[in-house]
Amino acid sequence: KQVVGQKKSDGINSNLMLAYICILVFALALCGESISTSVAMEKSTRVIEYLTINVKPIVLIMGKVIAMTCVLFTQIISALICFIISSQVYGDAGTKKAVYEWISESENVSISTAGVLLSIVLFVCGILVFGMMAGLAGAAVSRVEALGESMKIYSIILIVGAYGAMFLTNSGQINELTPVTIGAFIFPVTALFVAPVYAVFGKISLAIIAVSALVMAVTAVLLIIFVSRVYEGMIYYSGETLKLK
Repeated sequence: KQVVGQKKSDGINSNLMLAYICILVFALALCGESISTSVAMEKSTRVIEYLTINVKPIVLIMGKVIAMTCVLFTQIISALICFIISSQVYGDAGTKKAVYEWISESENVSISTAGVLLSIVLFVCGILVFGMMAGLAGAAVSRVEALGESMKIYSIILIVGAYGAMFLTNSGQINELTPVTIGAFIFPVTALFVAPVYAVFGKISLAIIAVSALVMAVTAVLLIIFVSRVYEGMIYYSGETLKLK
């Protein structure tokens, strides 16, 4: 049965997608906590007041987000490399067989250079978006003790994106080209959890990948501007937790 020019079964192995989503959630949770805690700690110790004499707030917040993100993902990539090496050395045939089956069971895989490049842009911008949201959580409080309340919003956004991607993956809806799935590929909160893998394996058109990457890049730029302004405005603030208004 054809569904908008695609087979309903024409998709990526669900285990491969779930593994990617779980690793990404773990990474974003740790990264977000590190960024928000670091930002809030600098504000509470008043160190940031001296730093802003010579450095612009947007440079400070961007440097912190990028540095923390690079450290975390360097650790994750190193762990994955060690896992691959150990599986080769000790001959873990079951693990290798499972990974090969996940990839081979993904139907009609078509890897293209354009798709890979766009997926990298999408992934990097998506990580930056979540990093800036974590930075906003840290910038919105004046004391480290109040960080828990501010991080709830970040956690909710992270859970919505991850569980939305899991639901679409487990139900098989992600393999059908419908308004819901197109929205999931484009909406910044869910796009990071589904679009990069589907873009690499050529499961979505280059047009959708390009639009998704563009939306994510614009979102990242807007968040950088907004968070830097909040960060600058809250440097000397010592009142209660910042409200949305």
